[in-house]
Amino acid sequence: MIVLRYLPIMWAMFKADCTQLKSIFLGRVIDRCIWTATYIIVMTYIMPSFGLTKGFGPFLLAGLICSIGLLETYSGAAILVADLEGNRTISYYLTLPVPSWLIFIRIILYYSVYYGLLASFILPFGNLLLPVKISLSSIVWSRFIIIFVLMNIFHGTIVLWSASVINNMATLGKVWSRILHPAWFLGCFQFSWSMLYALWPKVAYLVLLNPVIYTMEGMRGALLNSNESLPFWLCCIALSLSIIALTHNAINRFKKRLDFV
Repeated sequence: MIVLRYLPIMWAMFKADCTQLKSIFLGRVIDRCIWTATYIIVMTYIMPSFGLTKGFGPFLLAGLICSIGLLETYSGAAILVADLEGNRTISYYLTLPVPSWLIFIRIILYYSVYYGLLASFILPFGNLLLPVKISLSSIVWSRFIIIFVLMNIFHGTIVLWSASVINNMATLGKVWSRILHPAWFLGCFQFSWSMLYALWPKVAYLVLLNPVIYTMEGMRGALLNSNESLPFWLCCIALSLSIIALTHNAINRFKKRLDFV
């Protein structure tokens, strides 16, 4: 396979990226644990006094696990855009003796691993704080691993795609405000698709175009083993197609922007 031929070069680039990650990773873990704790404390200890059920905690935790990588995509995209406006190290990578598309796949894989490591802390940490905990024996671990991997690859893809549509640092906030934040908050973060369908059926079908929904619904199906979530394999297929489509679109955009073959 063509990828195996270039594996040593790809591995060397990946190790260089991970060297930079070491200096910031612990800080990012602390940041996201604080963010997770804040959500859990408010939604499971304070909001029940306003009528929210205490059983909402496990449902919320699944959404928090899915949100970590998506929220981090903003900073990842900012780093790529800053490089395009500054040192343009990506141009150096494109001169290496590997197919150009592999350079972009390497970016996706790096952020997938990064976000996966961050998100891996949230399940045990968040479950420790919940008043009503997720039983580890009820988790369908095979499905959890599958959706966890797909979710983080999807988030890595979002970084690349976001950077491809941002013209410069001055317009960085538009992608988050106009696309990523609405996609996250309306992507079944704090409600299920079945709840939305019961309230607004036409809107529910429309929001199926939002790929973030499939990370949330797939994760809840694996963690909570709930029949109320969208079919698990539908979530996996939808995420896989989204990854392929966004990656293809992002690489084509970068080809025009960087003028490479």
